[in-house]
Amino acid sequence: MKLKEFLKSKGLSDEQIADILKATGEDVMIDDGKAAARTTELEEQLKTANDTIKGLKKDNVNNEALQQKVTEYEEQIKTLEKDSKEKIRNMALDNAISGFLKENKAKYPDLLASKFDRDKLVVDDQGQVSGLGEQGKQLMDQYKEMFQESISGFTPPSPDTGSQASGSTYENLVKNVDNMSVEEIQAQLGEMKF
Repeated sequence: MKLKEFLKSKGLSDEQIADILKATGEDVMIDDGKAAARTTELEEQLKTANDTIKGLKKDNVNNEALQQKVTEYEEQIKTLEKDSKEKIRNMALDNAISGFLKENKAKYPDLLASKFDRDKLVVDDQGQVSGLGEQGKQLMDQYKEMFQESISGFTPPSPDTGSQASGSTYENLVKNVDNMSVEEIQAQLGEMKF
């Protein structure tokens, strides 16, 4: 309650109230017991707020630790995913390179496998490797001696008997003509007796 209202409630005239207010310089609040109650209420609210802050700080410490664990687990998951993808890629590359070398009859597949530039090979979602054929062809040109050449032709005549082996018959020539060069066909025909 303001001082002006308090003085009026005590029966003072407006002139007396004006003189008193002029002397004090302001309209001062008068404590009629409500201020103490309000102060106590505010102190309780402040205490509750401080307790809440302390509790939140305590909970935040736990949450921070929990958040740190979650972050660590997320990093572990990312690392495991990356490692798994890399292992799957390497397995696909190993299988493709091994298959290529076996198909092309490499004499030393382990040695030649290390000659492939794995960074230039691309593995798609289905595990298919692109770029292997080009690198393999270059490797076969560069290291010709490391690959077995396919030998085709006929079985030469036996020096002991002077006769041709069973592989040099006309029927065998007809069966293998698609896999023979012109020179091989001419040589085999020249040795046959009709």
